[in-house]
Amino acid sequence: MPTVKDLRYQKNSDHQKHTLDVYIPEEEGTFPVFVFVHGGSWYEGSKDIYVLLGEHLSKKGIVAVIINYRLGGEANYLDMAKDCSAAVEWVADAIDWYKGQTNTIFLSGHSAGGHLAALITLNKKFLGEAFITQHIKGCILIDAFGLNMDYVLVNNTAFFARELKKVFTDVPTNWKDAAPVHFIDSTPVPFLIMIGSETYPYLAFDNAIFISQLDKHEIYNTHFTLRGKNHRDMVIRMRDEKDEAYEKIISFIKKVIA
Repeated sequence: MPTVKDLRYQKNSDHQKHTLDVYIPEEEGTFPVFVFVHGGSWYEGSKDIYVLLGEHLSKKGIVAVIINYRLGGEANYLDMAKDCSAAVEWVADAIDWYKGQTNTIFLSGHSAGGHLAALITLNKKFLGEAFITQHIKGCILIDAFGLNMDYVLVNNTAFFARELKKVFTDVPTNWKDAAPVHFIDSTPVPFLIMIGSETYPYLAFDNAIFISQLDKHEIYNTHFTLRGKNHRDMVIRMRDEKDEAYEKIISFIKKVIA
């Protein structure tokens, strides 16, 4: 299976987290592009865990790009979003060398990665409105968390929330800036949202609020609850190329670009 690993997307950086892998369909032609941002509570994770995701998508006629980005401990949410944005800009500039269609890019992520994918899609200070209009055709969220980050940090004093403040700072105005839900307005980007029926209750609530705001602003979205899956299952079961999430993703991509 054609794969190119550890490509550097950030100029003048030799940081290992400024790398990405590209999984390329074997067929001739050009293909839609799926850029995946891994989860891990903003503190953990690596593109190297998602080899099967990339391979399965490439078999289904999608150029898959799995990215690394700097994590908590050395980076805050702004640094992470800027890293993800730089990776997407690299994709738009270079993916045609790898059979990708530069104007048919879908951003995606699981958990914290879903938060970052949504943030750089909706907050135009990262990629810019013109770039999004030209290149980004959809955003696919897989059990995303943090879509209403300011609500999470204001209403939760548990250890996890205290740890998150190290990434999102202790400044409440930054929490709102980090919450994708506040940047839903007239975005042209449609959303596919999938959550597990057994996911964390606060995550289900997070997604429900986000969907309600998309509906309020008449932003096209389609959403599914995948039965029998918890938060980790939502991405772990995608190691099986027959996992139902792939059918939802491929169907969404085909509908958007039709």
